[in-house]
Amino acid sequence: MIRRLTYASLGLALAAAAHADPEPVTATPSDEPVRENNAAGLDAFVETAIRSGLLVRNDGAEPIELDSVPALQPIVCTEQYPLDFSVEKSLRRFTELPVPSAEDDADPSAAFLKDMRAKLALGLYSEARAMLAFAPESDWQVYREFIELMNGRSEPDIDYFRQLTSCHGEAELWLAVSELRGYEPEGIERIQAHIPRLRALPHNLRQDVATSTIPTLILLRRAGIAQQVLSTFSAEEIENSTQLTALKTAIADMPDGSESDDRLVMLMNRPTLKLAALLILIERNDTLRPTIKEFALEEAWSILEQNDTKHGFEQILAFVMQNLESDNLYSGLQRVRTLPIAETDEIRAAVDRNIIESLDAYLTSAEPAASLKGLKTLTQFHANLPYDEQGNALRRRGAEIALDLGLISLVEALLDSVERDAEVTKLLAKAAYWSGADDDLFDLRTAYPGLIEVNRLAGVRAVQAGAAQVASQAYAELDGEPSKQLELIEQAALSDSWALYDANADALSEELSLEDGLRLERVHRVHRGTEPQARPDRIRPYQIAPLLEASKLALSSSQAGASHE
Repeated sequence: MIRRLTYASLGLALAAAAHADPEPVTATPSDEPVRENNAAGLDAFVETAIRSGLLVRNDGAEPIELDSVPALQPIVCTEQYPLDFSVEKSLRRFTELPVPSAEDDADPSAAFLKDMRAKLALGLYSEARAMLAFAPESDWQVYREFIELMNGRSEPDIDYFRQLTSCHGEAELWLAVSELRGYEPEGIERIQAHIPRLRALPHNLRQDVATSTIPTLILLRRAGIAQQVLSTFSAEEIENSTQLTALKTAIADMPDGSESDDRLVMLMNRPTLKLAALLILIERNDTLRPTIKEFALEEAWSILEQNDTKHGFEQILAFVMQNLESDNLYSGLQRVRTLPIAETDEIRAAVDRNIIESLDAYLTSAEPAASLKGLKTLTQFHANLPYDEQGNALRRRGAEIALDLGLISLVEALLDSVERDAEVTKLLAKAAYWSGADDDLFDLRTAYPGLIEVNRLAGVRAVQAGAAQVASQAYAELDGEPSKQLELIEQAALSDSWALYDANADALSEELSLEDGLRLERVHRVHRGTEPQARPDRIRPYQIAPLLEASKLALSSSQAGASHE
């Protein structure tokens, strides 16, 4: 049993070391963190692993299951600063780990701490975590938090390091690192104030700090401070490190956009620089070459679908939304809504907001094809959008386009669940008017008697349909709008209905403008033409002869007078 456990532990230890440094070891010295995995270093590794707990002796100790680890205890101030790496400053390689001594055997706790700090100084965070798996939880909280901070696989516990500074002012450096890893702008000035303390860190640990903080400084457009962080390394150290070389390139080229898009794509191969490079490319959206834009979109989708970051989420989402394929807009929008990151209310709200803005851009496009595409997608999607101010505004815009196209049923579908305000009621009234739904139109007028446009439409339809009572009510509600009241009278005149004219024309004439007065005058003439004329007396047959004789005498008298003159 002991032999099997020993072999299994040894296999895990070697796998962890190989995974931490996949590149083969060469004879050329390197400034990169190195884990020894060759025969020459195996004996030292096994001995160190036994001391640290990676391998167990025959005492039958059982590892603590990670799921059973209790919650972290509140911070307890210690006399000595626990994150002091001054003793380990010279460590650069795994083979430089301290060799166990007789003093270590006398004080196992001190030996354990010495070994763990050495691993942290070398950037061997997984190995250090494995050591702590066998240690009492309450004794090593600060190191657990430190490992999580430097491992970079979870959100930094900024509050913990803020509390730690109340015990040890030197922890301000790690508070700055945690703030920058969390994209908190407070970390900018804080890390600038602790550049000397950063310079005193061991090389590998200092490189990890630079890798964690410089991308954030670039994103926050503080390349000057990022350069100060990088200046803690010599030119030779930067040249011999691919990570530091990439950071140097990023600082020099990314903020000012002086480097080509191709260089940014190259930098995206570096996980620590991927987000910064992508956000810079997104800023250049309008000028990107099609191939570069396609690559950036793939990376943006990858970040969104893998929930890689919360920082820059809005910019990345907007970039994706702006470049959705118009031929399959609905599918693209649905893909956005089903993102794992959209499960939280806050992110879902941001997703919906971007979807609404994207659809609005289509609906307001000057291109009829784009507008129709947006309307089609809205009909499929509107029920999934929130019924808030922005969502309802989008539905109203879609209803206006549908109304212009004569799609009356679509107007009603879009506005059915929208809160009735003046604009929505007016659109519904227009839809009812053009669809011939008189009862619906009259009901809207009754429910919203103060809306001028609704009263006008209802009044026009009422006089056309012969609904005199509704027409009279609509006319009365248009008090103060003489031009619209005149319109109702004109519409009634076209239907040969003169009730409104007879009841209101005289009073209305005093309120009209000159132009509207001419309109009313035309109505007057039409009205007079409809009045019956006085008919002449009918001539009886016996009256014809006397009338002719009288005419003859009148003509004779007229001719005689003319001759005398």
